[in-house]
Amino acid sequence: MAATNRSKELKAAKMKAANNVHPLKDEPWKRGSSLDMPPAKNGHDQRWIRFMVGNVYDTTNYSRKIREGWNPVEMEAVPEEWKSMHATSGRITGVIVEGMILCERPSSVSKKRREAMNKETSRRTDALDHDLEHTNKSNRNPAFGDIRKASTSVPVREVPVQSD
Repeated sequence: MAATNRSKELKAAKMKAANNVHPLKDEPWKRGSSLDMPPAKNGHDQRWIRFMVGNVYDTTNYSRKIREGWNPVEMEAVPEEWKSMHATSGRITGVIVEGMILCERPSSVSKKRREAMNKETSRRTDALDHDLEHTNKSNRNPAFGDIRKASTSVPVREVPVQSD
């Protein structure tokens, strides 16, 4: 009986010591595959860019992102705790984690890209509306009436979107 109490006391002491070593933090859960990043420089946006899949370079994706204005973050711009993640892979040097490299670009370039994408989306929407109107005029059917576009939409759920 005394041995059982002693083992329970030892177990409790180990649990207490373990809790002191790794205190529980009340932080929200996040996906293990999500990568943190250091604070961005003023006037710049940051993003993780894939440049490797396994041991194979993804040159297509990386070169496209470079053409879009993304460049690897310089090690001088990274806080000390991030410098341990510095790596070189071939000719590519930077903060590299799991085949992803931390890149940055000026916020003005990101803003121009967003404006261009919004303009393209608007152009395509207008073209679809025109096609729908043309189809509606040529296929009038008294049984169904006119085809109308909804003026408003109600989202079913809010989806967070990463800004570029």
